[in-house]
Amino acid sequence: MRMHTANSETRRLLHPFIVSLVLAFATGALAGEPVKEPTAVFHCPEGMIVIPGGSFRLVGKGKIVSVRPFCLELTEVSAGLYEECVDRDLCSAKKLFDQSWGTYVSDPEHPINYVTWAQADAYCEARDRRLPTEAEWEWAARGGPAGNTYPWGNDPPSKQLCWSGKGNDSGKEERERTCPVYAHPGDVTPQGVLGMGGNVFEWTSTRSGGGHVIRGGSWGTTASEDVAVSLRIPMMNVTFRSPHLGFRCARNPMP
Repeated sequence: MRMHTANSETRRLLHPFIVSLVLAFATGALAGEPVKEPTAVFHCPEGMIVIPGGSFRLVGKGKIVSVRPFCLELTEVSAGLYEECVDRDLCSAKKLFDQSWGTYVSDPEHPINYVTWAQADAYCEARDRRLPTEAEWEWAARGGPAGNTYPWGNDPPSKQLCWSGKGNDSGKEERERTCPVYAHPGDVTPQGVLGMGGNVFEWTSTRSGGGHVIRGGSWGTTASEDVAVSLRIPMMNVTFRSPHLGFRCARNPMP
């Protein structure tokens, strides 16, 4: 009787150990495989892509910066989408009409251009979004951990993007205007973001003196180094407008 009681007591004490041992084998902890912590899964609204977080040396700053995961729009904001925002009385069309090379109203599939920083910022806010920081923009353009020289990789620019440099696909030495936002699938990052090399320069939320930093290349760019992700243009005038300048929005991801 005493032996039966002892065996029962032993089984009771060993039971938690056996269970933990089985779980350890099941997870690979005792099979030479590290147990991985669950990875957070983030989601973005339609038309946006999750950019993973990471650290890198930001051009022009000479220091390592860290970027948290965020959402970035697949393409630059089109003139058609901007017009919809104006029609809802949430965005301003001030000085967008009758501009040389202007896309507003006339070219709905092209990126909106001639917008000031305030107009770009207001559009993003109207869609519960924001302009990306300079660090977020460059991290996304480099393909995050890929660290690319150009959004598509390290091969020199040619027909991949909307620009006016040697080898461009316009059939002319210099392109005459912007391109539709989906027209150059070769200008794409590893995460799938389009048009960060060419078409229009893009506003960021990062301040520089009295203005904000502009990143990217444009349809009029002719030098290969000026479509590299390292190009940085501090813009001192917040009211600056250009046929070569547009934007895209970012936002924090949803769990």
